[in-house]
Amino acid sequence: MSRTLLCLLVVSALSLAGCGEEKQDTGAPSAADTDTDTDTDTDTDTDTDTDTDTDTDTDTDTDTDTDTDTETACDDGLDDDDDGLVDCEDPDCGLDPACALGLSGEVDLSLADAKLVGEASGDYAGSPVAGVGDVDGDGHADLLVGARHESSGGSDAGAAYLVLGPVTGKLHLSLADAKLVGEAPGDYAGSVAGAGDVDGDGHADLLVGACYESSGGSDAGAAYLVLGPVTGELDLSLADAKLMGEDSSDLAGWSVAGAGDVNGDGYSDLLVGAIYEDSGGSMAGAAYLVAGPVTGELDLSLADAKLVGEAPGDIAGHSVAGAGDVDGDGYSDLLVGAIYESSGGSKAGAAYLVLGPVTGELDLSLADAKLVGQAFGDWAGWSLAGAGDVDGDGYADLLVGVFHESSGGSKAGAAYLVLGPVTGELNLSLADAKLVGEVSDDYAGMSVAGAGDVDGDGYSDLLVGASGESSGGTDAGAAYLVLGPVTGKVDLSRADAKLVGEDSDDRAGYSVAGAGDMDGDGYSDLLVGAPTEGSDGRDAGAVYLLLGGP
Repeated sequence: MSRTLLCLLVVSALSLAGCGEEKQDTGAPSAADTDTDTDTDTDTDTDTDTDTDTDTDTDTDTDTDTDTDTETACDDGLDDDDDGLVDCEDPDCGLDPACALGLSGEVDLSLADAKLVGEASGDYAGSPVAGVGDVDGDGHADLLVGARHESSGGSDAGAAYLVLGPVTGKLHLSLADAKLVGEAPGDYAGSVAGAGDVDGDGHADLLVGACYESSGGSDAGAAYLVLGPVTGELDLSLADAKLMGEDSSDLAGWSVAGAGDVNGDGYSDLLVGAIYEDSGGSMAGAAYLVAGPVTGELDLSLADAKLVGEAPGDIAGHSVAGAGDVDGDGYSDLLVGAIYESSGGSKAGAAYLVLGPVTGELDLSLADAKLVGQAFGDWAGWSLAGAGDVDGDGYADLLVGVFHESSGGSKAGAAYLVLGPVTGELNLSLADAKLVGEVSDDYAGMSVAGAGDVDGDGYSDLLVGASGESSGGTDAGAAYLVLGPVTGKVDLSRADAKLVGEDSDDRAGYSVAGAGDMDGDGYSDLLVGAPTEGSDGRDAGAVYLLLGGP
């Protein structure tokens, strides 16, 4: 199969441009009421309250009651249905914040806590999005938005936007705190990840992939490290480090991830996917581990470890992720997806777990665990994430997105949770939990993320994007929040929250990420990308922030 045909096949999953295609030429509330009364009244009763108001009610009923009511006031302090309690859903003041239950049920993304909107038509902002940690050291988590078709650096040079937390309301990305601009036309810069603290200065750092960058040969690709803190506009030619693809057409930087501390030296490390790298055979693909700290230009042939696809055409490195510490040995571990790997059937796909530390060249046939797609054409490993500790046993867990999986209907999609520790070959039919798309063509698992602890119960939670879901309109998209712990088969119609795209063709859920704690309330927050959202220009794109906690 030619590279051109394969490129087109990969992108045909969604008509969304990106690295995966051939280049294209309120008033203050009343005080709370605390009532303690024992009364027998006929038609006339008098309530004595410990607050500043005295109510005299004339009723047509006779009642004997002993009650202690503690009331929390809504914005207008009214009990509109005369039941003796201030209403949670009061006709005069809406939902009382004290009664709110946090993210649950169906939530229209128009009600998100913040919406970040692409600069111009065709930017596709939010096709990737990432929570990046605390870049400026203010104690709030920050976020990074990729826009691979942004053209400040030339047509389709791409860009990434840093938005510092906390943030609320609508923000045009032209007002982002920093903008990292692709070096040259057609670079498609905009694969994004939080790099962790690569240089050990206490600030989180940023990683941006540009899979068509050509310093190492035509379309060899590159990934850029930008050390925090950073503000203003920065051409990526001035990045603190540039990791360059080995050979022409490798497409290094197709995927990027912060790997955590894989070698235990106290510095965070980096993971770069190159889907067309040929060491394991034509388009077998590879992923490179680069240990921190690192500065300057580095050819990826000099990476600390190279994880090589098993067989020609596997396109290993389509997705990469830091897995966390899956085996509990104190070292961070790695995940690599190969969507065309065929152990479970032609193009069933697979995800590989490689335990840290690791150095040198490693054929992925020797990975510590291999998670194999269930059926022909599932494309397991399209998306991957370290899930955090979902079951509270002290081991990190794994999340694998399979957006072509069809148990919920043709290409309804699914995401699989595999609890750590895990070794050996495991068919995903044996995963600890399977989260199944609602209906055909929902593409659940198009994106997956560890959400952090959104509800504060001590367990990590999960986020699954379904860019073809149509509750908000055809292909408006959605993302599902599933609270940990979870086991067994779960239809996503039963997810704890469903975050629904605003309008048709927004493709919300094409990307999702855990945002960390952006508002400093101790609860983890969520990010949902909608790259074809068009409120500020057709396909300008948008990213939604939803705050966790009650």
